[in-house]
This record gives sequence, C-alpha cells and structure tokens, in this order.
Amino acid sequence: MAKHYTTMIGYGTSHEIPIMNNILTTFQSQDDDSSATIRLERLLVEKLNEFKERTGLSLENGLLILDHTTSNTAINFPIESVATVARKEGMLVAVDGAHGLLAQELDLRLLSRAGVDFYISNCHKWFCSPRGAAFLYCEDPTLRESILNQPAVISHGIDDGYHSRFIWDGCRDYAAQLSIPVLIQFWEQMGLSRVRKIIRSNLLSAICLIVHKWYPEIESSPDLMSIASTATGAMIVPVSLHSPMVRFCALYFIFMAYHLAFYYLFAPRL
Repeated sequence: MAKHYTTMIGYGTSHEIPIMNNILTTFQSQDDDSSATIRLERLLVEKLNEFKERTGLSLENGLLILDHTTSNTAINFPIESVATVARKEGMLVAVDGAHGLLAQELDLRLLSRAGVDFYISNCHKWFCSPRGAAFLYCEDPTLRESILNQPAVISHGIDDGYHSRFIWDGCRDYAAQLSIPVLIQFWEQMGLSRVRKIIRSNLLSAICLIVHKWYPEIESSPDLMSIASTATGAMIVPVSLHSPMVRFCALYFIFMAYHLAFYYLFAPRL
C-alpha cells in the first residue's frame, strides 16, 4: 500500500528494511551478551543509518510500518522498543496489529506513550467476530485532525469529528460491529489469560507434532523441540523446520503452474 500510494500521488518514497532473515536469527539466538530485544534495536538503528547514508534523506516525519505479529513465522515484535527507536529519529509509527487483538495483552495507551502513533487491527481473527469489524487507534488529536482528517470513503459523517467520519462511511453493513459487545462479554467470562494460555499450549503441541512427523528419528532435540520465547513472548517455528514447508510450497506451485499451462494451451481447442 505504501508503494502504491507514493507512486500514485507522486510524493515521497517507500522503502523496505530487509532484515527478515536477521530477525529470525535474532529471536532464536541464544547469545548471552544481550537480549533479543536489544539486538533487534541495534539492527534497526543500523538499517536506518544505512538508509540515511544511501539516500541522503531525513527520517523526520517518515512513517515506519511494523507488524505486531508476523503471519508466516509468528514473531511477536517488541513494538514498544522499536517505536522508541523510531521516535528518536522523529518518525511516526504505524503498527499492523491484525493478530494483536485477544492474542496479545494489548495496552494501547502504553503503546502510544512508547511512540506508536497508529495501531490498526481487526476483530475477525482471534477475537472471532464476523468479517468487517476493525479498529484504528490514534491518541494524538493533532494527528487525528491532520493525517486522519479524511478516510478513503467520504460519506455522511465526514464533518462530525474523528469517530464519525470513519464509522459513517457509506452503505456499510454494521452487523459485524454490533457483535462486538457480546464478544467482549464472552471473552471476559472465559478469562483472557486462560484463553491465551490455551492458545500457546495448542501451538506448542502442534509444533511438537510436526517435529515428530518430519523428523521421526529425533525424539527430543532442543534445536527442534524448543520454541524461542523471549521477553516479548515471541513464539516461532525453528528455522530447521522451514525447509520442509518450502519444499511443499514449491511442489504446490509447480503443480498449479503445470495445470494452468495445460489449461491455456489446450482448453481453447477442446
């Protein structure tokens, strides 16, 4: 989206910080010299400095976009620490928290004080609402009336303040939003800590099952069986388990490409 809008509008540029592999090893490293969070902070500072030297651009008022939890590798980033680093550079921080609601102990005011300017999430994943319910959190009134002064769809509520212009934005079906009070009551009755404990326990069981399936000769191995747990609560699949996944995905795409090629070559003749 950042690339699309900067290209379409013609103002500003977008750049990716290519530290994915470094982050995987950072969160799984067992070095005793520093915590995983500190190593990640150092890595981010290094990449930001490289960017400034390479482009000659200032980071002032730049927007850093972060995942709270990555989709494929389930890394929970220490977004408070990363936001603090970005704030020192004068950057704004937006967090994609699609997997943050319910699964994380989410304190939006604490995140805001740490330097997270915008937190965006949805309710149809862990929170289990119907699709179509989401939220945008921004504590700063100045940002609400500047960057957030106009939603993508302009409709009846545009002139009645921050909440109104984002809620009343056209012919929306509000059934998903109306389910939220019932869901809040349900999860509070279940107990949020208990629910999170069950989620993590099931995740651990699933990973152990995969390990035994792919590596039957290994009954117990710290490298395969352990899950990297840091101060941020990061839980990720060991890197050594990724290769069977990659092989499976490669075979799947080859299979699909073969059938698509067959279809386009022969279907018109049938």
